[in-house]
Amino acid sequence: MDNPVFQAALAFTLQHEGGYVIHPLDPGGETNCGISKRSYPNLDIKNLATSDIARIYYRDFWKGPRFNRVSNHALATKVFDLGVLVSPRRAAKFLQRAVNIVSQNIPAQRKNSWRQKIARVLNNKPLLVDGIIGPITLEVIALCPYPDAILAAMKAEACDHFIVQNKPTFLPGWLERLEGDA
Repeated sequence: MDNPVFQAALAFTLQHEGGYVIHPLDPGGETNCGISKRSYPNLDIKNLATSDIARIYYRDFWKGPRFNRVSNHALATKVFDLGVLVSPRRAAKFLQRAVNIVSQNIPAQRKNSWRQKIARVLNNKPLLVDGIIGPITLEVIALCPYPDAILAAMKAEACDHFIVQNKPTFLPGWLERLEGDA
């Protein structure tokens, strides 16, 4: 948990998550710094210590979904923050779709060496969007020289998701948070 990338990601997320809240329109119900009673029914949500929150985030939202293995710190931070907001698996799918947007559908004559390497890793198919950050997803991210493009595409994927949710109470805050970078 002493990882400086995780600490920066955690600080970014906690500035948006606030403290203890029970909002009648929030499907998570009772939450404390983003940790919900719905997801952790056996925890005393109201009295969670900061160290407990950090441990949960590290175990279940950083290391568990392998966001700690994403080579670009900005991508790792944003996918972690989105994982807290929408679930790690859904956030991983946003990232995988973004990788496909940036690295696929390029005419053969326009493919440069990084795209050719990605095509070999993926057997000339799109990256599987399964919400699991495994070795192939990590390799493709590392091969792409445009992490900011992946980040922009991932934000677009999340934005589309937020709009479809049709929750006007939360949409402005979600979009503000989405635009922010650690």
